[in-house]
Amino acid sequence: MAQTLQPINLRSALLKYLYHWPLFLLGLCLTFAIAFYYLKFTNPTYEVKAVIAVKDVKKTTEERSALKELEQSSQAKIAENEVEIISSRKLITQVVNQLQLETSYTTKDGLKTIDLYKKSPISFTLEKEYEADQKSQIRVTLKEAGFTLLQQDGSEKEFAFGQSIKSGFGVWKLSPTGKLKEFLGKEIVITVNPKIGAAEAYQKALQVSLINKLAPTISLTINDKVTQRGQDFLNALISNYILASTSEKSENSNMSIGFIDKKLDSLRTELNAAEGAVEVYKSGNSLTDINSESKSYLESSRINEMKLNDTKVQINIIEGIEHYVNSPQNSNTMPSTIGIADNNLAGLIDKLSDLQLQKAKLLATTPESNYIFEPINNQLKITKNAIIGNVRSIKASLLSTKRQLESFNAKVQGSIRQIPGQERQSESLIRQQKAKEDLYNYLLQKRAELSLSYTATLSDARVVDSAYIGNKIWPQTTPIMAISGLFGLLMPFLIVYTRNALGNKILTKGDIERNVKIPILGELPNEYLDKNSLVDHSVNNVLSEHFRAIRTKLYYLDKTKEKGRVILITSSVSGEGKSFVSANLSTSLAFMGRKTILLELDLRKPKLAKTFNLESSYTGLTEYLSSDINVNDIIQKSNFFEKLDVISAGQPVNNPAELLTLERLSTLIKHLQENYDDIIIDSPPLHLVTDAMIISRLTDITLYVIRQGVTDKAELDFINELEQQNELPNINIIFNGVAQGKFGYGNHYTSSYYSKPSSFSVKKSMSKFLSRF
Repeated sequence: MAQTLQPINLRSALLKYLYHWPLFLLGLCLTFAIAFYYLKFTNPTYEVKAVIAVKDVKKTTEERSALKELEQSSQAKIAENEVEIISSRKLITQVVNQLQLETSYTTKDGLKTIDLYKKSPISFTLEKEYEADQKSQIRVTLKEAGFTLLQQDGSEKEFAFGQSIKSGFGVWKLSPTGKLKEFLGKEIVITVNPKIGAAEAYQKALQVSLINKLAPTISLTINDKVTQRGQDFLNALISNYILASTSEKSENSNMSIGFIDKKLDSLRTELNAAEGAVEVYKSGNSLTDINSESKSYLESSRINEMKLNDTKVQINIIEGIEHYVNSPQNSNTMPSTIGIADNNLAGLIDKLSDLQLQKAKLLATTPESNYIFEPINNQLKITKNAIIGNVRSIKASLLSTKRQLESFNAKVQGSIRQIPGQERQSESLIRQQKAKEDLYNYLLQKRAELSLSYTATLSDARVVDSAYIGNKIWPQTTPIMAISGLFGLLMPFLIVYTRNALGNKILTKGDIERNVKIPILGELPNEYLDKNSLVDHSVNNVLSEHFRAIRTKLYYLDKTKEKGRVILITSSVSGEGKSFVSANLSTSLAFMGRKTILLELDLRKPKLAKTFNLESSYTGLTEYLSSDINVNDIIQKSNFFEKLDVISAGQPVNNPAELLTLERLSTLIKHLQENYDDIIIDSPPLHLVTDAMIISRLTDITLYVIRQGVTDKAELDFINELEQQNELPNINIIFNGVAQGKFGYGNHYTSSYYSKPSSFSVKKSMSKFLSRF
């Protein structure tokens, strides 16, 4: 049968879910309780931050001019290199070892787990470590002189503090701290992670990012449930990073000081020898004074000789620089520029040193084949070419100066030869002594300058903000409560939706109308009544009003028959309320003044005797059909209505279907039609037995009871089949047990209109409440 699509009724859909408000309330209470428990017993995770600034190396004007293009392109790359160095596993491993972060101590405070970072009553020492790739847990219960260790098999064993214990991950021991008395009798859980694994975990947790590339500022962030541990980690990481950077710079200064110390040692020996030679010569030759002319020549020669020596030293330094730059393996020892009064060369040498230090830092974490070496290698090449050009120019100038000084020295020596040999020899010795003394003092001054530079050596990074506690990351109260509320509503919604979607029961009037063409004579709301009780038609209530409506509509189904109307009431299966409808429709008709008799043909499960408080042993239909007793012997007066009589089923028999086929049943119906206005037949369910089919030939109207949430939708096909084959006369449907709003339908069934509401009943109220789940 083709079905037309019905528009969605939003109000009905909403009412269908609102009916189950206790289920939604329970869902909200449950999820909010879980959320409250989670918020109360979950250790919060906080964000811990620190900020450092990478200093820009100061450069001379000439250097900035020569390397301007490289500086603009490499500044961001250098800062990114520092980010890689800070987050390197080598540096983080140093911090993990320094703070012993591979070991953690926890205990229970009720349902909450407490981390005992820096508050532990015991100290764990790993004396010998075995190769382990997984974390290990140690559970101990503390005592005054030792502890109880929980073994893998569940047993416990006592140990003393300081006693070595062998486990799968190594040999270890425990030592008490000053907080032992606070934790006596408590269980402490020691978690030991492999150091490599702990370092990798912190490396993944650490977030290092550039805040500003032009003025390089680096942000360090880590999330931790113990804020003190997070602060200690970041502060230690920054300290180790600065220390590593400072150590590299200090190494270069140490090499220069070492070079000067070697020269000073050599000059000290030569100076002592020169001073001794002067003293011996003068003493042996009794020399006390030299004439003014010889002094003039000798002074000029001394000054010239000093200049010549200084020039030779500068040439040696220049040649050393030239050899260093031209050599492919030049990363170990940086040449000194002491004595070279050329700021441009000194700046280029410093630039070369800085670039090599940056390259060395990168090589510690990154293979040289990586693309990030390209800008640094380009800078190194350009800087070396600039140094080579500068060195060649300085060397040519120094060689020219040397030739001039040697020529001048030859002239002075010729003049000095005219001085008496003793005086000339004496002055020569004094001159040599003075030259060596001047050079010695010069080197001492340079060494002092380098020493001051060494003590003032600073890292290229400075701390902007030491580690501080930021925002709470988790748990966040608002989103958790919001999610809990959402789940608290979603779960009941899904339960109701799934129950309705997957259910095969008839829920609404539309389910019936879409599948059968049989008219619905009436609908009965699901009003609570005590078991087997009858509707009180003397008062205005919802059920009595709906039975009145059905009673009125029955008149229009068969207007020609004012007396002897036979109404068959049946259903598909047991539990759909056909006996309830039969009993109360009978009482409604009798209450109106129509002489009515209720005939119980459900011989297998009789109920009417109990409903009307009749004698169960009274002679009934089975006795009448199986014997020749009189009709009047089986008719009982109801205890509630004068116009209502009842014929109960009688005693149980083994062949009820055969009894219903006897002619005495037809005789009985005809007799009742002559004496009663309405004959109501309560028949057995059609889908279980064929009794109703047998007696349907004797009836005028069939009322087929369908109950909301009980009758299967498949029964509608069965009802269609009955109607198409005319198995039942004048068939109409009674939709029974319609719950107010339960399925988004029937919400108009309310007793608020009636002036006298039903009396309050705890049992009734509880039943209605539970039906909403």
